[in-house]
Amino acid sequence: MIPDVLDDYTLKTGTRKDALFYSFYVFFNKFAIGVSLGVSTLVLGAVGYETGACKQPEEVDLTMRVLVSLVPICLCLLGMLFAWLYPITELRRSETRLRLAELRERRRSSLSALNLAAKKRNSSQRLSSVSNTVERSEERRVGKECRSRWSPYH
Repeated sequence: MIPDVLDDYTLKTGTRKDALFYSFYVFFNKFAIGVSLGVSTLVLGAVGYETGACKQPEEVDLTMRVLVSLVPICLCLLGMLFAWLYPITELRRSETRLRLAELRERRRSSLSALNLAAKKRNSSQRLSSVSNTVERSEERRVGKECRSRWSPYH
């Protein structure tokens, strides 16, 4: 799903933010694990769980059953609801891929056109620079001849 979201985001904004999306994914995954461990520890402590005890109260048994069965089932159902409401369908994903391919092709052709224009501009600048250098050297040469011919210090 993350690559589909990245493609959709790229199409909407024109930029790719892969590292940002994957870092958010990893961060929230670790955050959820930390929250689940904290909540389960707090709940078990509230119902009387004793670390290292051989016998636990009845509430601990029921709480453990709920924490490892009912809560995951509810969260899986919630995840399925979000997946069902997910706006990127197979048709939309195919359209996005086609539009991204067109966008990449346009960028390649515009970049090649820009490179060609830059090469032309650079070659014309070099040509103009060479002609300016030739003109200046000619002016210097003529100027030296004139100065040497008309110089009072001759």
